[in-house]
Amino acid sequence: MIKISKSTAIPTILTIQGTADRQRLCNQYNANPPVYHIPYNKITNPHKLEVDTSIYGDKTVKQQIITDQHKKCCFCEATFLANGYGDVEHYRPKGGYKQNAGDSLGKPGYYWLAYEWSNLLFSCDVCNRSFKKNFFPLSTTYRALNHHNALENSANCLLINPINENPELHITFNQEIPVGKTNKGKESINKYGIGRATLNEERRKHLREVKANLMLSEIDIANLTDNQKNQIKSWIGAQSDADLQAVVDDAINFRNNCAKVYFPFTNLVRSNFPNLPKI
Repeated sequence: MIKISKSTAIPTILTIQGTADRQRLCNQYNANPPVYHIPYNKITNPHKLEVDTSIYGDKTVKQQIITDQHKKCCFCEATFLANGYGDVEHYRPKGGYKQNAGDSLGKPGYYWLAYEWSNLLFSCDVCNRSFKKNFFPLSTTYRALNHHNALENSANCLLINPINENPELHITFNQEIPVGKTNKGKESINKYGIGRATLNEERRKHLREVKANLMLSEIDIANLTDNQKNQIKSWIGAQSDADLQAVVDDAINFRNNCAKVYFPFTNLVRSNFPNLPKI
């Protein structure tokens, strides 16, 4: 995970339709609060706070979040849009919440934040649907249960919010393996699924790419013998000195940018190569 800098230009659909529908939800809750604190049942309790997915899921909202996050998942930092659409994710879940695995779904969710710009993130399908889901664990018994309640202090939220917290203070990496530096970091690795085996393998591949580019970036063609140049050209498949120089230039560019926020797995790279430029 890496800190996300969100645009101050909030998509219009959130400020207009979102604001109006938030008021509808709040009015609906105010009319009969008790029915929204127990599970929905078509026969015995046919009352639920239905959020309009077409508002927060509108293409203008999704595209702005994707841009803000440099096309990366807010949790795992992978780029995946060539193979999946991804989800507009709610940090505080809109429909219901769980403290721990095995808990029944607590009601209501944070319905009043369904269209709140500061509550919306972009995530890959796996992180969101297989791991994060409705989890929102707290370190205290206090929980905001309706729009009249003050939100929980971020210090009491056990999952990192990359919008207003720096994940690097909570999570680091030992090679490709994520390591929690704090309890919040450990809980976030678990609940966001950041330590899953398939993701570890992708990070391992990325580290190999980083290391290869770091080696290539150190090549000074002017100081190589013809034999050395021919060996390297054979290794990387270059046909000429110009091709070799182009590969070295690309490696230098990669080295100078791979620890910046717009590259995948930024926290991974920074943790393993702390001296690379970050800005």
